Amino acid sequence: MSMLLLKLSAQDLLTLDSRDRMVLHLAALWRYFRGADASESERSAWAESLVSLANDLVAAGRGNVEMIVECAATLDEAICPGAPRLIDVVLVGRHPKRHVASVQLVELKRWSTVSRVERATADLLHVPGIKGEKKHPALQLGAYYEAFTSARGPFQGSDFECGGFAYLHNATDDSVRTLIDVDAPTGSYARIYTSDRREQLLSDLRKRFAEEGAASVAERMLQGMGLRNTPLLDAMIWSRGADTVFTLRGWQKEVADQVLETASKVLPDPRHPRFDAG
Repeated sequence: MSMLLLKLSAQDLLTLDSRDRMVLHLAALWRYFRGADASESERSAWAESLVSLANDLVAAGRGNVEMIVECAATLDEAICPGAPRLIDVVLVGRHPKRHVASVQLVELKRWSTVSRVERATADLLHVPGIKGEKKHPALQLGAYYEAFTSARGPFQGSDFECGGFAYLHNATDDSVRTLIDVDAPTGSYARIYTSDRREQLLSDLRKRFAEEGAASVAERMLQGMGLRNTPLLDAMIWSRGADTVFTLRGWQKEVADQVLETASKVLPDPRHPRFDAG
């Protein structure tokens, strides 16, 4: 069964979130594909990190860029996902100079501070509040990048630009210094942005994505993987009205209200999670 949680432009994602629909939608699809509820940590991460990245895209004037959430790295993983490598977010648009598909693989981390497990290596990290050792985000991105750009990847050998970055929007350079020291992993997929580097992030987003043309590129990528949005989200994309997208009538509204009432009983408020984890 192909897995896709969400494909929306940054601007549309913010609209969905403003109507308190984004996390509910993601949680419902997570359960559908995974057969289990998303953790409170996962839901609060969606509410915080996805919105933070979408706000930055809009601030950079790139609100058209498509955000594909929890995306498989290769075609075979998308079609037959046992335990697929799911990338937090794949940003898809058109390159402003080359006019080919432009893709950025993104790891979203809410870490506010990290330290090395051993002084001799920069690969393994300790994150306060999280059990066990964590890999440097660039190592995760490196594995995604290798798979994504291979012959089994979504663009299947087509000419496209691809890179990646980790975004630690709750951290400062000083608080995660080990991630950006001179011995940290390097590569086109290994950039690290913190709150201190937000202006650099906005500048880099403008360099990597054009103002228009993202939707068609993202659609081509998903078609190649046999994936598509739910009809409800497609309706949101097609309708740009402030109140028309989720306007339900008669029995439709009654059913929707019942679903939301039930969801509110079993899902915590993503804006006020009971605890915070990475």
